[in-house]
Amino acid sequence: MVQRHGGQLNLGPNEGGGTVVTLRLPQAAAAEQAKAEPTPPGAPLRILLVDDEPSVREALADTLVEDGHAVVQAPSGPEALARLGEGAAVDLVLTDLGMPEMTGWDVARAVRQRWPGLPIGLVTGWAVALDMSDEERRGVNFVLAKPYTVETLRTALATIRPV
Repeated sequence: MVQRHGGQLNLGPNEGGGTVVTLRLPQAAAAEQAKAEPTPPGAPLRILLVDDEPSVREALADTLVEDGHAVVQAPSGPEALARLGEGAAVDLVLTDLGMPEMTGWDVARAVRQRWPGLPIGLVTGWAVALDMSDEERRGVNFVLAKPYTVETLRTALATIRPV
């Protein structure tokens, strides 16, 4: 979020112990942000969010909840599939690409096999993922490349219709 606003976040050791956190945000960006009319999010969705990095998953979940979506979090592909198998009612599976055990592509394939009508979004920091084959492209509804903006996220989510 700091990078999206043109800022910097620095962490360093404190002489007496602990950590010094320095956060810098440009004033112009903050003023423009305050003046800008926020784009309203699309219809509220029930989202199964899959990411093995807790801080990344929780930050994205917070953003989604702030926009009115309901979020179920899963730390892995197998856990996400288990939740779906237990009957979790969701409108979208939003999964990270790079995860141990099951990649986002593995999750997408498994979801397509068992729940063929369930929309899938893929989030990735890997540029190689953007060079998808036609088969992979058909397997997901959208791909978000990191770093993405809240506006890009909202635009992608707006293409998904609640069940």
